[in-house]
Amino acid sequence: MSKLLLLVLSLLFFITSAFPFGEPQAGGFQKFKNLLPRELVEAYSNLSQKDQPDLKDVFRNHQNYRNEQEMVNALKMKNPALGARMERRLMALKQKIDGLSSEEAKGFIQNLISTGRQIYAQRLNGQQMDQSQLRQVGMGIAMHYRSLPPYAQQELQSTFPQIFQFMRQMREQRLRSMMGGFFGGGGGIGMGQGMGQGMGMGMGK
Repeated sequence: MSKLLLLVLSLLFFITSAFPFGEPQAGGFQKFKNLLPRELVEAYSNLSQKDQPDLKDVFRNHQNYRNEQEMVNALKMKNPALGARMERRLMALKQKIDGLSSEEAKGFIQNLISTGRQIYAQRLNGQQMDQSQLRQVGMGIAMHYRSLPPYAQQELQSTFPQIFQFMRQMREQRLRSMMGGFFGGGGGIGMGQGMGQGMGMGMGK
């Protein structure tokens, strides 16, 4: 497996930690879940009370593994059913990533994964990301996506349709904020500044 997969999975795991299922913040998590590959969302869904700490323990020791297959093997030893499940989903995702023909589309996915790496590092250092920070992450992803040529966007839409859904939600949210500003709500200014600044997590091309 490629290094891309560990980092994408890290993004899923730690965004899920920021917006746990069943809590009031779940609405925020849902927006980011739409951005993530379906294979990863399915792999992480319905974890038991034993699965969650087992997965977290393997992630914490990721630097001890030379590649992702060693990481999956470690998870299999700790939790055979979960390890096999993750392996199947990651292989399906790898096939999708390898099948991208556009370098721009691959670059977008790589930047998405780079963001996951930074979220992962912050989380391991005990730094929590609040909703405002996660919103900045989302806006940076949206800015990068809009900068892609049409053929790269089309390939991403075909291969990872949830990305298109996420971008549409971000656009609708921005329009609502702008309308609030026009009619005295003030929301448009904050969102506009956020879009102008991009984000400090390296999502640019």
